[in-house]
Amino acid sequence: MTTGFISVPSPQGPQALFGATFNFISTTYQVVDGNVKLFCSAYTVDGGKGSLTSRLPYGPFPSFDGTYLYAGVNVTGSNVSSTLYELRTRNASTTTCDLHAVTASTDKEIVKVVKQPSGSFLVAKTSLTLAFKSSSTEVGLLEPNGSYTTLVAPTSAQIGAGVWVSVAPEWGTSRVFITYPDTGKNIGAVYENGALRRVFDSGTANNLMTVDICVSSFSGSIALLCGSNRTVGARADKLVAVNTATGKSTVVSSYDEDIIGAGAIQNYVQPDNATVDKNGVMYFETYNAISKAIRFFKAMVVGITTFPLPTVTGFAASPTAVTAGDAVVLSWKVADATNVAIDQGVGTVALSGSVTVTPTQTTPYSLTATGPGGIASATVTVTVAPKPALPTFTAAGVVNAASFKAPISSGSIATVFGANMAGGTAQASAVPLPTSLTGTQVLVNGATAPLIYVSPGQINFQVPVEAIGASATIQVVSTLGVSSVVTVPLSTTPGLFQGGDGNVIAQDHRATCWEPIPTQRKLGMSRLYTRQDSVPRIVAWKPVKPVRRPYAGPLRFPTCSSGAKRLKFFSRG
Repeated sequence: MTTGFISVPSPQGPQALFGATFNFISTTYQVVDGNVKLFCSAYTVDGGKGSLTSRLPYGPFPSFDGTYLYAGVNVTGSNVSSTLYELRTRNASTTTCDLHAVTASTDKEIVKVVKQPSGSFLVAKTSLTLAFKSSSTEVGLLEPNGSYTTLVAPTSAQIGAGVWVSVAPEWGTSRVFITYPDTGKNIGAVYENGALRRVFDSGTANNLMTVDICVSSFSGSIALLCGSNRTVGARADKLVAVNTATGKSTVVSSYDEDIIGAGAIQNYVQPDNATVDKNGVMYFETYNAISKAIRFFKAMVVGITTFPLPTVTGFAASPTAVTAGDAVVLSWKVADATNVAIDQGVGTVALSGSVTVTPTQTTPYSLTATGPGGIASATVTVTVAPKPALPTFTAAGVVNAASFKAPISSGSIATVFGANMAGGTAQASAVPLPTSLTGTQVLVNGATAPLIYVSPGQINFQVPVEAIGASATIQVVSTLGVSSVVTVPLSTTPGLFQGGDGNVIAQDHRATCWEPIPTQRKLGMSRLYTRQDSVPRIVAWKPVKPVRRPYAGPLRFPTCSSGAKRLKFFSRG
């Protein structure tokens, strides 16, 4: 964003100056990116408690701390004095600006002000004659109490007609470029950090601007000087760029040079229309005395407009390790660059900011900052882990644990066959059965089911007795994610585990296995279903010698054997 101010006379407060009447209470307009809007149209002092006795021909001057200053000038007869004001508040709807005096009155007319970190004010002063011709100018430091210290004050012998002190602040900072005449030469100096440092001397700079000199613009390390080697007071026929860091200078435009390749010379520089931006790009206007043409130019001078290398002060990703598809915030801050871009499809970005990306694989993001001083880059890598496969199974994979066939029934033992259903293998070791093993759960109609065994490919669980009806919903929840909900049929007939003769078997609390004796009847025995039919029948039981090693299947319960045949634990209905 580019911004500037325009001040024009306002009828708010006419003031007599040497017998003439002038409206010097300025109306201020702000120019932002080419758009002009009213900034201050009326003024108060200390919230209306004070009075504005000064005319305000100069300001506002932007300060390094974000404040704005005005120079108020008082004229009493032939005596001129100045007071500095600071803009305290601004009513955006009425464009009324409230000021506060920050210095006592000082002599002469202040035409420019630059606030310093020390609390003092660097000011450019001038004295006026009745002919409004500058007879002397100076630069110094003005304190809030009105005391003044001279920095630059050429003698009347050093100042010729039309040659005086000129000042160009680097707006928004406390730095100032000052040009002034010295005995037999003209000087350019930078005031910064409380010291005045010479960077240009017409006597050693190829005799450039030996007659008169002024500074048009100052930004970064470049100052644009205008002046002449010819008659005092002639039009500015040279534009010179000075690098304040290296002291090098060169002519950008000259009266006697063909800068447009058209064979036309006598190109006078318009001093008020020459400027340099923070990137060292110069813009200036010339008037050709022969063709009467006005032209505008944009230029950079190799070897003079040298600039700092762009700096990437920060480029980070948060977080730096994610799962595929997760969001990552890239943030950055860059200085001394005119263009900043991030690859991997992000594109051109501002000098500072943030953007959200969603990488699907490990990705290095490279930021490239380009400026007049060169190119700088930085890279940050986001490590992306593959997204874990979610638990999956189908209705066909939900079976009773006795026959591995559908359907399942309330209260019975069931099995789910699928993939990615658990992060490991685990089995229940005690009763009551747990509802979670290694972070895996089975939801039946939304309720957690008791678990016997879990593994990535198979889960054995007990169907809750509350599951009734013609169907039930099954869902697996694990550390890998949540499966889809699958609907399976329910039956009132459970699957039964069988012995070698096809009859069901049972196991008591002492892990003793029993098998039925169909030819004997014994009152008090449980009512059981056989595999072949669903007719209840009373059976007697005989003990069978247990096998000491556990069954190798997923149920992980002790097994019983009768002769050479292995008997499996059964599911009670």
